[in-house]
Amino acid sequence: MTPDLNDGIIEPEYENEGQGPRSGQPLVRKGRLILYNRPPNPMLDETVVSVERYNCFGSNLHPNRSEGSPLVAGITSANAGEGKTVVAANLATFFALDSLDDTVLVDLNFNNPRIHNIFGVSVLPGIRDSLRTDTITLSRTAIKGLWVLPVGELKGSQMGFDIVLGLREVISTLREHFRFIILDLPCANDPAFPGLIGSHIDGFVVVVAAGKTKKTDVSQLVTFINENKIIGFVMNRVSQGMAKL
Repeated sequence: MTPDLNDGIIEPEYENEGQGPRSGQPLVRKGRLILYNRPPNPMLDETVVSVERYNCFGSNLHPNRSEGSPLVAGITSANAGEGKTVVAANLATFFALDSLDDTVLVDLNFNNPRIHNIFGVSVLPGIRDSLRTDTITLSRTAIKGLWVLPVGELKGSQMGFDIVLGLREVISTLREHFRFIILDLPCANDPAFPGLIGSHIDGFVVVVAAGKTKKTDVSQLVTFINENKIIGFVMNRVSQGMAKL
């Protein structure tokens, strides 16, 4: 359970300490320590996150309200520069405000991280630091109910099996505490795209840039990430319509 926002102290939560994977279970060790960091005056880049943008999301991307299970969604696109980070930031804001459930936005865009700048929090500590330790530090944002896990240490090793396992552990721990977990992923053709975490997320939201993204690009992306895992498309940079972002 997320701590009371009126408490200004960084407070840890920890579950399932010392429990390793059982026979026949996925190689994921749940139960990392979570620290909740409350910056005194978190800022918000309203040129990125705005009422017009997050109001574009409606019931089409909202899970059934009667379902209480967490939702882990990865936001990606076929190519760089198609606006997936803008979509991730606004989708996370929409879930936090519309559902009144605690939501966390995770920056996995290791080569071009922006989440910390958008929400005015420190880049450190972040997800890279979590992969080296048993601690996940989340920062409160100016949006009620929305927390972010920034990228952390900007210099790091290339995507490898150990990092993939670490990401799975972080996601599993966040599932224990949050209703919505939004992952800002790299574009699908980025070498840092963590494709092996696909089995640990519920689905992908694919961002398509109007007038830029080619049909062949989308077809290749769908093949790459498994079309059965796609839970929605967002058409970005259109002149009119509900999907305008």
